[in-house]
Amino acid sequence: IPELSENESKNKVVPDVRNAESRYLAYLLKDTLELTGNWGAVRVIPEPSQAVDLQISGTIIASDGEQLRVNVIAVDSAGNVWLSKNYKDLASKFSYKLPKEDPFQDLYNDIADDLLAAQQKFSQSDIAKIRQVSSLKYARSLSPDAFNEYLAENRRGKIDVNQLPATDDAM
Repeated sequence: IPELSENESKNKVVPDVRNAESRYLAYLLKDTLELTGNWGAVRVIPEPSQAVDLQISGTIIASDGEQLRVNVIAVDSAGNVWLSKNYKDLASKFSYKLPKEDPFQDLYNDIADDLLAAQQKFSQSDIAKIRQVSSLKYARSLSPDAFNEYLAENRRGKIDVNQLPATDDAM
């Protein structure tokens, strides 16, 4: 929510409306991703989590009912950036008469398509590593002493797996 001077009051962003809009847009993107059948369960959470394979965050750049511009960033648990892109869509003046879907559904579809294209660049072993990192980050959040040495950050800011627990380890 930008700080605005009095001269910019005609384009004022109402904080309560923007907060509601941010939750609504996140929910619409979640639904779009789930409906593709490519992602399984998708959750909208208020704070970042260590226990997920891929986190998507976004910033509303502009939204006035006719135009929607957002910046979307998707980063996996290993530190790989899948997506960092600005999206924009315009709603037709007819979009709000007898709407069958959200006027900006094209924007959510574009994000879903770009995420799928990014995922397809990874091998099965890369995806397995991302899942291992997520599990180990979650385990470390529960028991830092037991799992602190299992992961390490490399020079490029990516997370590497140092070791894995034995498959029969009770921890």
